[in-house]
Amino acid sequence: MKQIILLLLTLVIVFYGCSTKSSESSKISSVASHTSSTDETGGHDGYFSESSYPVDESWRSEISYTYMKYVGTKEHKVFSQNYGNEVRNGLKSYDNYFVEFLKYFNLTSDEFLTVVEIENKQMVENGKPVYYNEAGVKDILKTLYGDESIVLKEPIDMLLKQSGSYGKVFGDTDITDAKNIENLLYYSIPLKLQAYVGIRQLNQWATGLEKHEDYNIINFVKHFNIPADEFDRAFEEMNYNTHMNNVTDGETILLTQGAYDFIRQELYGSTKTLSEVSLPDAVYQQSSEESSLPWNTPEEKSAYYAASEAQMAQSHTSSYVSSTATSH
Repeated sequence: MKQIILLLLTLVIVFYGCSTKSSESSKISSVASHTSSTDETGGHDGYFSESSYPVDESWRSEISYTYMKYVGTKEHKVFSQNYGNEVRNGLKSYDNYFVEFLKYFNLTSDEFLTVVEIENKQMVENGKPVYYNEAGVKDILKTLYGDESIVLKEPIDMLLKQSGSYGKVFGDTDITDAKNIENLLYYSIPLKLQAYVGIRQLNQWATGLEKHEDYNIINFVKHFNIPADEFDRAFEEMNYNTHMNNVTDGETILLTQGAYDFIRQELYGSTKTLSEVSLPDAVYQQSSEESSLPWNTPEEKSAYYAASEAQMAQSHTSSYVSSTATSH
């Protein structure tokens, strides 16, 4: 009887050992497969998938809105105007516009590839051809950085600190998760001002703050010396967007005349009445059918606005390039 029990125990141990080795082997194989895919292209080969669309390299003479918001719309405007003058004087060509932009703002390969990933991923998810083609990206990498390998070593934080129509509280907390904080707007940077200064500059400023509470609109505006007219435009835009989003999806309205008065008075020594918001009639004419809106979920709504914003920015840049080239 003891021999039978020992035999059974031996068989169980052998079976368990083989099963464990098989499981570990499977895990190693899985990790190796993932590592191989990542090593080959930095994990971003999916954003250059085969497409039936013809190769379009129009991005070489355009600057996307993601880049504009990262370096700052204020500084981008200066670059764009100066470059346009040089084109008109025959000193430069728009064929090198994108490369010159990267060089002017001293953008790293990681910054370049982060935008490639963000925008190509968005296009793929929307069922459209990628914006940046693989051959063109490799050419840029080799020309500017000496290595055509498409490997994103460290993704860069290049997007707006956004929570609905507002900037994130302290730059890292969604509005809905900051219910215990008084005067949320005070610790939130309006999206338009983030874009005006540039996310790169915003990140550098935020990194140097001593306390979490130092991340506030007063310190931000004073540090970057933002003019009153830019400040007002940012709050007018926020005023419109929050009312529109309140009607469409019930977003809480944080911007009041009192909150605006408090902030503007401290910054500029005076205040003004926020413009009356005139919303399109269609926004009010909601029915029970979700099909009346071009989105069905908050995620789809965000993607819809992002795509529209990118399209508007691309159209604006293309028009500028075309008009400048024509005048030249």
